Amino acid sequence: MAVTKIWAIHDSVSRVVDYCTNPSKTKLSDLEQVLLYAADKEKTLDEGEQQYAVTGIGCRAESAAREMAAVQRRFGKAGGNVAYHAYQFFKTGEVTAEECHRIGVETARRLWGNDRQVLVATHFNTGTYHNHFVVNPVNMWTGKKLEAKYEVYYKLRDMSDRVCKEHGLSVVKNPQRHKTARSVYFAEKNGEPTRYNLMRRALDEALTISSSWTELSAVLRKKGYVFVCDPYRRYATIRSLSAKKRMCTFRLGAEYDKEALQDRLLENQRDIRVTRRYFEFMRPYTREYARKNPPTEEYYRQRDFYLHLPRVTGYLSFFRCVAIVLGVAPLYEKEYRQSLSAECREACRRLDRFTAEITLVCREHILPSEKAFAYKMKMEAMKRKAGRLEKNSSQLATNFDTATEIGKCAGESRDQVFRYIRLTNLIPDILKLVDEGKIALTPAVELSYLQPSEQEMLFSVMDSDEVTPSLSQARRLRRMSEAQTLTDDAVLQLLSEVKGNQVEYVKVPVDKLRSFFRPDTSVKQMTETLVKAMDFYNKYLARQRKDRDAR
Repeated sequence: MAVTKIWAIHDSVSRVVDYCTNPSKTKLSDLEQVLLYAADKEKTLDEGEQQYAVTGIGCRAESAAREMAAVQRRFGKAGGNVAYHAYQFFKTGEVTAEECHRIGVETARRLWGNDRQVLVATHFNTGTYHNHFVVNPVNMWTGKKLEAKYEVYYKLRDMSDRVCKEHGLSVVKNPQRHKTARSVYFAEKNGEPTRYNLMRRALDEALTISSSWTELSAVLRKKGYVFVCDPYRRYATIRSLSAKKRMCTFRLGAEYDKEALQDRLLENQRDIRVTRRYFEFMRPYTREYARKNPPTEEYYRQRDFYLHLPRVTGYLSFFRCVAIVLGVAPLYEKEYRQSLSAECREACRRLDRFTAEITLVCREHILPSEKAFAYKMKMEAMKRKAGRLEKNSSQLATNFDTATEIGKCAGESRDQVFRYIRLTNLIPDILKLVDEGKIALTPAVELSYLQPSEQEMLFSVMDSDEVTPSLSQARRLRRMSEAQTLTDDAVLQLLSEVKGNQVEYVKVPVDKLRSFFRPDTSVKQMTETLVKAMDFYNKYLARQRKDRDAR
């Protein structure tokens, strides 16, 4: 039973190369990264046979990235979708490694022929044999580019099913294409609010206070949804008040289909507390009205209860009446608040996030570490949004452009943005000293080029001697680190030197000294005269001490 999928690789390949070897140390193009993932030896090695199952069609496996890139550059189509990444999964235990790879190569040849370059790699890392296809979208002979349409997926699925049937393998009957958007899928995976999660929450809350389809529809209406359950239709539908398209509830999960909802409503009919909560929600009283006109048992018994009570007979009706007499129904109602629609609640959450960001920006003092990590995160986000580099562009130029845009928004220069980003390479202890103002920004930038072990050694000396390096000392530390001559003794000797800003000065206003000198005397002449006078005065004191000792 083969399962297939294909998608385009264009702006972000990070989702595809999660299993790539050392992704933090390897700086490759998008095409090279997806090829590296497909040809990863840790995934293409069988435990028993230890063979490398990678085949190139129209290109060599070891140089597939260069050959595909050369074809794209030849026709001037290096931008946009750089490759198509597809997979072909088989049922566990249905095929062997050799058969899996042979079927993958046959599928690729029959589907794309000799017009497009394809890399076929068989993986065994998931416990199930499956093939990965990396397809060059540019035709080798005509230069025509393959468009990312549904037809590409359907052609791959049909060809895979045809080849599997010829080899006597099972195929998926009546396949259903996954229609959930990728953004929605990852948002639900991360627990972020989506319209589907909001619908599920509204249904769960409504089912706790409803015991019939009519009550469920009324409660969802107050929560901002239109719920329809027609007995002559197979599925129940739901939509928000502002939406025009309805959605079947079974798409929210198996526990929300029509039969599951019916079972939950039948269970609620056996609980009298559900009916009480329903009346509390549908007929609320404000605190002011309840304080002046408190409802009585007779009000619940004769008006609301029997007016809206479903027609029940027998013991269930008797038990509900006894519960009212015993005081199950409250005399005072809760304060009522009109439920907001799903769109309004989502807008409120976005407003809360914007308020938090504005509060951070409007703070009088933002720590350098906060700026550093904020600038770094924003630069990475802008790089991901920008995607693949254009032709004849460089990564350095892109970084500089990104830093310039960040600087314009934050009121900083491009170089200042890079300085702040460099602070993220400091260890937490030294970064804390920067936040406290004990180390200036420029010396901290120089210290960020030290290795983490060297920074730990430097911090221990600073902590024990209670000293911090100046800019010149930080630059000397950086040069010693690059020359691999930075040791404990060198750090201790360097920090023990007296810094220029540590020299003490005696400041005397010039106005107080003008009365002792001529008006045309300069400040330099005053200083020299004062030094001579102090020297003469010290000699005078020494003579007096000598005469006193002689007596």
